[in-house]
Amino acid sequence: MSQKMDEVHMREQGIEPLAWPTEWLTRTWLDNFLMGIPLIGLDRRVLREFRLQLKQRDESVLRIWGAGPSVESTRCRLAALLQEYLRWPNTFFVPKDPCDILFWNPSSLCIDGLEVTELLCVICEEFGIQEGQEEEDFLTRLSEMSFGELVSRLAGKASTSEPGS
Repeated sequence: MSQKMDEVHMREQGIEPLAWPTEWLTRTWLDNFLMGIPLIGLDRRVLREFRLQLKQRDESVLRIWGAGPSVESTRCRLAALLQEYLRWPNTFFVPKDPCDILFWNPSSLCIDGLEVTELLCVICEEFGIQEGQEEEDFLTRLSEMSFGELVSRLAGKASTSEPGS
């Protein structure tokens, strides 16, 4: 399914990709000071909003993908890893969901919040991202990608590294 078709289908279904709320983009010094404090920290409120938005999605959003088996298996694996490591409520991510949100975890700012680092290590290992420049490029670009771009990139990598490719 083309990007235009994705957007049309998402609009028809009333599906909005995850997006940083305005209050996050215009944080005050007090918001920054309260980061990490349960119940009142802006980061916790924003995370609750993202989780609520995901809980409101159901498996029908997966029809947006409409891609081949390589993309589908990559999407399924990445979504499962995101849910496992970052405790998202489900795996109903859409192509336009930004990776900077999907890979964000306020607890990663704490000393025990290594979930994102562990997740990135697993992704690099499972999808054959080579240490060095390739890994550095991948990690640098990740926050600029949408989930759909990430899935396409890793699915393409997987298909070129399969035996007989």
